[in-house]
Amino acid sequence: MPDNLPSRASPPLDSAPPPRGSAATARGTVMMIAGGIIGAVIGYTAVKLLPHDLGARIFIGGAEGLLVGLIPYLIGKKQHPLLARIGLGCCLVGGMILGLLLALPIAVIFAGLILAKKVDALPGA
Repeated sequence: MPDNLPSRASPPLDSAPPPRGSAATARGTVMMIAGGIIGAVIGYTAVKLLPHDLGARIFIGGAEGLLVGLIPYLIGKKQHPLLARIGLGCCLVGGMILGLLLALPIAVIFAGLILAKKVDALPGA
């Protein structure tokens, strides 16, 4: 092999290494941490201001909705991922509002839609 040709293991001559620790990356990290802290403070304050055990009921309802929402999510995550994620989110919100009374019918509706495959017109579904 001639000496003036690059070896196979060496990178191309015109490529530069990616920049390390740019200012935009550091700023994004700081903004993400600050947003998380501010969100936690707002959430804690909102729960403390709720009367009696309403905060616990909302949290438990959300957990119930999340668990029930796993049914349509697991059914549709391969064929219809967008609809599966929407169903999971709707079950979560429905659980926070009325608990299993609303989350379970939402899960059944989304699971039925996914199994019937009537969502081919949705983009990304």
